[in-house]
Amino acid sequence: MTILTAAFRWIVPAALLLYAGPVLSGLARHDWQIVPLLAVLMLGWHAARLRAQPMAIPPTLLFLLAVTALVWGAAGGVGKLLGLELSVGWALPLALTTAGAVLSVFATRFDPAMDKVLDDAIRDIERADAASARVVSDEDDPNPRH
Repeated sequence: MTILTAAFRWIVPAALLLYAGPVLSGLARHDWQIVPLLAVLMLGWHAARLRAQPMAIPPTLLFLLAVTALVWGAAGGVGKLLGLELSVGWALPLALTTAGAVLSVFATRFDPAMDKVLDDAIRDIERADAASARVVSDEDDPNPRH
């Protein structure tokens, strides 16, 4: 199975579930307080990919807050323009977003092909960092050996 096949098998359905929550919530015209809850749940999607980078979580959460608010607001606006208001409780959007986050964590945690891609990328980044550190330290050396 190729990486692309794995992506369509797991990640696309997970993304659809993740964003179904804010869309349904916007169409149901839920109060804005649901947006941070949905964004925190969506962080599960990204936390699986940010395994080795805990410092990336706060900016990712801010980004997810903005994206979730945009999707929620756009869905609410489209619903208002079309005169559509769903009578959906707040639990369904939260459950759909949670299901998408769980599916994405499951997909990345147990997909060996995805693990190999992520591990190779981390190794390449670490090698590039080590090489740039050597270049900087050689340039700072007052007595070069060349």
